[in-house]
Amino acid sequence: MTLDNALKEQRVAANLSVEDIALKLNLKVTVINDIENDLEQVIEEKRYPVIYLRGYLANYAKAVQLPEIESYAEYQQLSTPSKHNNTLSNPYLLSKKKTSSNKFGWFIFLLFVAGIATVVTQWESISTALYKESSVDTENIHMRLPEPESTHLIVPLNEQSLPVAETPEQVTEIQATDTEQVTENQDVVAE
Repeated sequence: MTLDNALKEQRVAANLSVEDIALKLNLKVTVINDIENDLEQVIEEKRYPVIYLRGYLANYAKAVQLPEIESYAEYQQLSTPSKHNNTLSNPYLLSKKKTSSNKFGWFIFLLFVAGIATVVTQWESISTALYKESSVDTENIHMRLPEPESTHLIVPLNEQSLPVAETPEQVTEIQATDTEQVTENQDVVAE
């Protein structure tokens, strides 16, 4: 008995229609009809990819409780991988393609390096300009204010110019002379 006939008999025995099994397996009704009616032709024509067809058959067998699906020749035919001759007729074409992609890789690499070099150069010029601006700003901090040429309002104090008071009378004399100097300075400023 072939696999397609066994699956069909099990489906009928389980009292399931083609639509029921298609809905249960989430497949189209045409796929179920292809499997049940002409499985050999489906395999020969490769209507479905082998990996999918194996899955369809395995799930169908589980749904209708068909034991030992691996024992059927059709399923075994799908299980053995077919060997194809994968050699190229002209191996020179492959090496030529490799060199062109290799050149493209080098081009991308050089473009990347040039981009990094540009960024570094721009970064250096910007940081140099910022450094020059900051050094100009710090020079302004150390500038001195011009000293007035007219009479000084603040008289520098030296220890030698300060009179030393030893008695209370001398203290009042010193205070009197200090107030006279302050009023003289105020008169000079007022003029």
